[in-house]
Amino acid sequence: MHAPTEADPNLAVTAVAWQGCDDGFECAQVTVPLDHSDPEGPMIDLALIRLPSSSAEPIGSLFVNPGGPGTSGVEYVRATGGAHPSLHQDFHIVGFDPRGIGGSDALMCGEGFGAFDQLDPVPDDDGEQAVLDAAAKAFADSCAAQGERRLSHIGTTSVAQDLEWARQAVGDGQLNYLGFSYGTAIGLAYAELYPQQIRAMVLDGVSDPTQTLEELLLGQAIATERAMTAILDACDRSDDCPLGTPAAEAYERLARRLDDEPLATGSGPVGASQLDNAAIMSSYSPTLWSRFHSALADADRGDGRGLADMAARYSGLTSFDAYLAVTCVDAPHPVGSTDYQRFAARLAAVAPRFGASIANELLPCAYWPVEPSRTPGPVTASGAAPILVLNKTNDAATPLENARRVAANLESGRLVIHEADGHTSFGETECTTTLVLRYLVDLEVPPVGTVCDDR
Repeated sequence: MHAPTEADPNLAVTAVAWQGCDDGFECAQVTVPLDHSDPEGPMIDLALIRLPSSSAEPIGSLFVNPGGPGTSGVEYVRATGGAHPSLHQDFHIVGFDPRGIGGSDALMCGEGFGAFDQLDPVPDDDGEQAVLDAAAKAFADSCAAQGERRLSHIGTTSVAQDLEWARQAVGDGQLNYLGFSYGTAIGLAYAELYPQQIRAMVLDGVSDPTQTLEELLLGQAIATERAMTAILDACDRSDDCPLGTPAAEAYERLARRLDDEPLATGSGPVGASQLDNAAIMSSYSPTLWSRFHSALADADRGDGRGLADMAARYSGLTSFDAYLAVTCVDAPHPVGSTDYQRFAARLAAVAPRFGASIANELLPCAYWPVEPSRTPGPVTASGAAPILVLNKTNDAATPLENARRVAANLESGRLVIHEADGHTSFGETECTTTLVLRYLVDLEVPPVGTVCDDR
């Protein structure tokens, strides 16, 4: 962890020069050091986008990050306008591509991910394990060609320091920030370094900086297992479940079939990896549950296109190159095949459906060319303004336990629990949306113990 850092008035920050970039948006670049401890060394450019406020007297800028790691904040703001249309009335909405992503010195590791992603993530024997290890190492080696210095400084602490440069470059006072999923990790890293610079910060779907990679994935595996039970039970309770009942048995039967013999589709084979990715994608929102049920039923009849589409949607959420690069340097993790296999086995023991698959998705970390650059630990953000921590009760990607710990560790954290399934909350219901808007606009902090329940 790092000691708090006051804003440095001597940073060589140049004011942003916004230029129109279609449909009412403005775009710009901010130049930052590759290594913030060496401000005279190599520099990189970060891509920013802004949707100017519709108000003549806006509060200021609201920086928004959609998560990842590996997701473009520029494309997110261009696509959504910033998570909720009413925010545009009070703020300039600013999105940014974190370093290594999109328009910010994108990390490109070659084509090794495709070969790795097609393999069975749960090897049945030593031969399959050796093939998976080789593909994971080949992908890590291809990323090594990007250079040790670049990979060492792609982690979340560097992104938080970039955000401070961007805040100063935009030039309108303290930070207003809305971060989703991995975006909460960026927010917490910023709060750790610059607590006095925060006006308002919302962390929605919370990442816990106290966790090692093993602890992070263990929590996700258990929560994903729980989510899949809910998804399959929902099919059983419906009047037209296409799987028959019990749905869990149909799922397990299909999983065994796809492991033995993947289905051919026009976009490639659908096997165990694609089934797991489609299943994880379905856990992100209850609106995807019925689609997943139908995709399972179609695959049982020999048509894997529905599963392939959902798996592709999951893979398309982030740039896998940047996702691996950030994750592998942000926290300690097992090194080498033997230690990583033991870790995957521990996850499989507590989460039989998804434990090994969730672990092995990040198997390239076992061969990563640079060591982790961040030590896990709590963020207190001493002296910061109130920070709003928001999480659903049944979130597989960021379990509620994360948010409870983060809010308790923050000196000024205020936890709001959303009784619901899926990933992230703001904009979904009147309760969560109203609470967040009142906080961001009027700095109205929800009462202790606030719960939103839309069920």
